[in-house]
Amino acid sequence: MRTLRESDFHQALDVLGAMREAAHDTASFARLGVERLPALVASEFTTLSICNLVNGKREVYGLPASALSAADREAFNRHFEQHPLVRYHGYAGGQDTRRISDSVPIERFRRSALYNDYYRRIRIDHAMAPLLDPPLTVAHRFVESGEGLAYYAKRPGGVMWRRRELFDAPVFYLAFHGRPAGVSPVLGRVGARHLCETFAGYGGYRNLVYFAACNVLRGERGRQFARDFLKASGARAVIGYTTPVNWMASLVADMLFLHRFYSDPSPWRNLARIFGSVLRDYPRAKSLGYTLVRA
Repeated sequence: MRTLRESDFHQALDVLGAMREAAHDTASFARLGVERLPALVASEFTTLSICNLVNGKREVYGLPASALSAADREAFNRHFEQHPLVRYHGYAGGQDTRRISDSVPIERFRRSALYNDYYRRIRIDHAMAPLLDPPLTVAHRFVESGEGLAYYAKRPGGVMWRRRELFDAPVFYLAFHGRPAGVSPVLGRVGARHLCETFAGYGGYRNLVYFAACNVLRGERGRQFARDFLKASGARAVIGYTTPVNWMASLVADMLFLHRFYSDPSPWRNLARIFGSVLRDYPRAKSLGYTLVRA
């Protein structure tokens, strides 16, 4: 196994940046990832599979587009719950990257209905399923306006407060275009007052709000907004930026923080230390105006 070099990481970030510039929605981002991954890792056939443990189906993005037919996809879904990797990650709680052969001897797997109905017909012998470490549950919503944000987030009638699996998220990660004390979704602007009203009363449990957007905490307006937002919401902290950030540069800081926050056994007690470690290990975060404001 070859050790990754700094140039490998730069190349991967370049690919991500190019994907971000070319993508216009989730599906195109996934397609571009499958298309460009072979430039980093040699592959004859590359797919991205997203398995949904709730409905027992998966979405597959692959190239060439005709490589997986509707019949192929239906065959996989028919054996979804028996797939060794679904059983390991989804039902047994496995928390490491795993190959099918790590779960079942390959000769026994080749005698299974899953192999003969699906893998044999598409001529794939091996598959591997990576897992986020730490494992994360992500509830993603596209928000186009201030009214849309309130529809999902405003207490007590918002969707996140009416669905048990969503209401107690420790981190609310808001990715928008930004401006001092506000954000700018596709339709219009959302100012400080609207944001404070939308997140009013969130302090019933420990959480923080992460503004992954340019300029939100910039200047006196941004600092006053942070103070007002914490008072109105009851959240433990606000994180954001004070400058017009480069998307890829800020994403590195975001991912470092989220990984360390979710990995820490006492993230609230160690919040300042976790945030400080990002500034220490990723010096560019400081020039981005990466800022933590605590209640």
